[in-house]
Amino acid sequence: MKSTLEMPRQITVAITDGGGRGHAFANASNKSMRARKILCFKGGDGWGEHNGPFTSIQCFPDIDAGEVDKIIAESLKQNVDLLIAGQEIFLANGGADKARSAGIKVVGCSTEAARLETSKVWAKKFFKKYRVPTADYDVAFNLHSASLIVDYWFGIKKVEALVLKAEGLAEGKGVIIAHNIGEAHMAVLELMGEDSTFRKTYTNASLPIKP
Repeated sequence: MKSTLEMPRQITVAITDGGGRGHAFANASNKSMRARKILCFKGGDGWGEHNGPFTSIQCFPDIDAGEVDKIIAESLKQNVDLLIAGQEIFLANGGADKARSAGIKVVGCSTEAARLETSKVWAKKFFKKYRVPTADYDVAFNLHSASLIVDYWFGIKKVEALVLKAEGLAEGKGVIIAHNIGEAHMAVLELMGEDSTFRKTYTNASLPIKP
């Protein structure tokens, strides 16, 4: 009897990312015999040059990971079988929920679950409620309260450092480690001050501070 080789069903994969994590997902998918086509929103320069023996990679530079409706529409048009959520903004904007509602399989959590990433304050409250080990923290809603918190932790509690985190989706850019009271006050201004580039770009909400 002759042996036969059955090729697995090939699928179209979509990746919502334009950075290193998305590139890693694309490279990994590119090595699979099952991935016939890989769509990247928005992908990056040179990604399409790494077409594999079984795969073609197509980037959509005009569609960002946060443009959920455009991604879902293009994915349906391209008959995407599996969508891999890369950047947090896709999840925060309801991408996984909407993709599943459209009948697309997704590697990524719901919008509600993504709050662990998109809201530092909500995450801290979640950890406390379910007794997940986490550092002590305070929350400041304005510059004055943030300054008082800094004075308390450095002046009274005598901590060696404070970690200041901005509320909201900062995609890894919202953390400052202050090693003394001066650095901490400067960090508060950087994150919450009226002229703060970070505040204008990412958030104007609260600021979890933990020792």
